[in-house]
Amino acid sequence: MSQIIELTAEQEALLPKYREHWIKIGLATSTESMEIRDIRQMVDKVYEAGNLEAPKHIIFLSSPLAGYIGAVMINQVQVWDQVGAQINNQVRDQVRDQVWDQVWDQVRDQVRDQVRDQVWDQVWDQVRDQVWDQVWNQVREQGSSLESSQGFDLQRVRKSRCELVVIL
Repeated sequence: MSQIIELTAEQEALLPKYREHWIKIGLATSTESMEIRDIRQMVDKVYEAGNLEAPKHIIFLSSPLAGYIGAVMINQVQVWDQVGAQINNQVRDQVRDQVWDQVWDQVRDQVRDQVRDQVWDQVWDQVRDQVWDQVWNQVREQGSSLESSQGFDLQRVRKSRCELVVIL
């Protein structure tokens, strides 16, 4: 078949007829020539032949132009759904992290303070009592020898009840 370089007068005369025919087909609604259930069956068969899952929803619009506008609108909804999901994920992650950090810091600080105070009090009481007893025993032993050798009055020191300070 050879390539047409120029139209004949007869071919040029037929152009308006073909143009109107194809414009009518392009702008025809989907329900003019077929029933919706027939179209649904054909779509299902096409997807099945391609080993693909058929779409759950098919939207029927009045023309290819309406189909294009509908596709743009659906795409915008999908974009907004994606943006919304991303924002939701970011906000959720930030809130979760902030709440976790605040709760963890507060619990850690409270537990640390309570344990530190309790342990410090217990350790301090034990160390103070042990050191006091050891020091007092040594003072008593040395005081006894001082009392006997130089007349030192240990009873007077006991009555003054001085406090022992220990720095750890």
